[in-house]
Amino acid sequence: MTAAVSADLLQASFEKKRVQVDDVAASRCSRMCTEYELSVGEFMDLYEAFTLNHADLDASSISDQAVDLLESFVRKQRNKTASAKKTPSQFVVSNGVKSQHFDKNSINKLKARPSSDVFGGLEVALSASVAAKDFRSPPPKKKMKQEDTNGMSFSAAAFSPAIMPTPGSNEKFANRDNKGQVVCTFNEQIEAMDGVTSQCDCLVELSPDLMLSKPYKFMYTTLVDKVDSMEHRLRDMEKLITEQNGLPAAAKMGLPNQESVFVVGRVCCETLQGKINDKSILLEGSRESSNGARVQLDVAEIQDFGLFPGQVIGVEGMNSTGRRMIATKIYQGVALDYAKTLPQEILEIESDLSNNQPVSVLVASGPYTTNDGLDFAPFAELMCVIKETKPQVLIMIGPFIDSAHPVIKSEDGLRRTVNGRDIFMTPLELFQRTFTPLLEETLQEVNTKVVFIPSHRDIVHMFPLPQPPMAASMLSFYDSDNLLRTCTAFERDQIYLASNPCTIQINKLHFSVISADILKHLGAEETSKQQRPAGAPSNRFERLMEHLIQQKSLYPLFPISTDVAIDLSQLQHMELQNCPDVLICPSELLYFAKRVRDTIGINPGPLAKGLSAGTYAKVTVMPMSQEDLGDLKSTEPIPHKAPNRVRVDVVRI
Repeated sequence: MTAAVSADLLQASFEKKRVQVDDVAASRCSRMCTEYELSVGEFMDLYEAFTLNHADLDASSISDQAVDLLESFVRKQRNKTASAKKTPSQFVVSNGVKSQHFDKNSINKLKARPSSDVFGGLEVALSASVAAKDFRSPPPKKKMKQEDTNGMSFSAAAFSPAIMPTPGSNEKFANRDNKGQVVCTFNEQIEAMDGVTSQCDCLVELSPDLMLSKPYKFMYTTLVDKVDSMEHRLRDMEKLITEQNGLPAAAKMGLPNQESVFVVGRVCCETLQGKINDKSILLEGSRESSNGARVQLDVAEIQDFGLFPGQVIGVEGMNSTGRRMIATKIYQGVALDYAKTLPQEILEIESDLSNNQPVSVLVASGPYTTNDGLDFAPFAELMCVIKETKPQVLIMIGPFIDSAHPVIKSEDGLRRTVNGRDIFMTPLELFQRTFTPLLEETLQEVNTKVVFIPSHRDIVHMFPLPQPPMAASMLSFYDSDNLLRTCTAFERDQIYLASNPCTIQINKLHFSVISADILKHLGAEETSKQQRPAGAPSNRFERLMEHLIQQKSLYPLFPISTDVAIDLSQLQHMELQNCPDVLICPSELLYFAKRVRDTIGINPGPLAKGLSAGTYAKVTVMPMSQEDLGDLKSTEPIPHKAPNRVRVDVVRI
């Protein structure tokens, strides 16, 4: 039984996070801890998860409405935990007169039970012997070796998604009543269009920025290579911060000075395991100028900041002792230039290729099947949407075959019976028998161009970040005669294989994409302080997206989250050269579409979320107006002004 948690103890915990809680709210939180048997640590963990999914609430205080929402959130989480626990095994014993049920804790009572006849005595003896076995789970069956399937008679129906035997069922997905519901909109004043309405073409290009064109050897990076890569990034950011702000050369870190100085360094946490806060911030200088020296950073005088480990910042302040820097101003990164194009070139593309019609882009992120099976019902539903709306472009982000899927992780998840024999299907074969046939069928009916972006969780494409493009052979499919065929969409130039991360140009509009959940990872490590009017909504998601732009990197966090692997020797392929017009960061956090400076930030959410249906993003790109194009004879490139002409709808599948 968890000890009672007092309201005073909770108030002290909230104060450490700079959250104001009145006595009434603290008392209600205390009752929650008692009702759901939560410790202080467990309750604060749930509160942290609650704030990540309710970024619109004021993070500096807790209102009555927030407590109501928090209680509902805690109740749902505890119910999920309770339902996940297995029911104790039951054993039925009959004495010929009456049946009784025993579990593993009460079955020892059988030893004292009288028996009236030979069979009853035998029954008690057998029951006692069963009880003595301690009721451990039986050992798993010996795993079969992969059979050589050459010469075996297959049928396509044996691997059909409709009849593929998988544990459980997808009733929750099949019985959803909110299919097609728009849950979030950006620029609602712009009319939403689809490919059926516009019936035009568009130009799709894979930008050389971020592009990793071919595979590389990983797990061979030495410690020296890793340090050199991080040092190069720090010096590059130092140069940009100094030049953009017209500042003098950065001083050495840790050098005592009685006057205000300017330094550039990497944010670190003073402990290896703990989460950074405003009292545990260290600033690490470069090896070249400061020999990697670290000083404590005091941000008490800074009224608005957001800091996380790995962030490279500039700081003005006093460091009279050489050990503690009292900051008076913080430069949180650099201002990247937006990609620009000649107005005449934009006009030619939009008039000749797109007939001055809007371009429809769909963005979907994996997983593409629910946790209770491998039937890929959400993906099949997405293909139906593609057939109905006929968008010009579909951006598909992995994982396609998720290594974290419960069925994939289970021992017999890919075991199948074919012609009376048990065989194991490889993950790639599963992909080519379930996923790619649906894709091939759809692309034969529509002219949609599909961009494939892998994920570090893809079991069929096991590379750390940054990842090279998927091999074209992976998109082959098994036909009705069980023959492996090449996807015919390659012949029609409908498929583009991009790296992860990557930048895609659609009619010269720059879409930058990374599949790793950087928003969740940053949100868990960031410490921030904001000054905003009372009652104003939090801009947490915008701030997290802005970190990526200011740090000119799609994964600036260091140390890296344990959920992802990054080859530090390839960091140059994670860095932005220009500020993207649209930045797509799929995340398990709440879906959104927001303006971040002059960039549109999108989290489309996963297509399948546990046992339920997820979401995807529908992007409508209007042609540039004559006013935005300006003088067509100008030889000066112009920015693409995405916030003026792009609408985003997040839709339930």
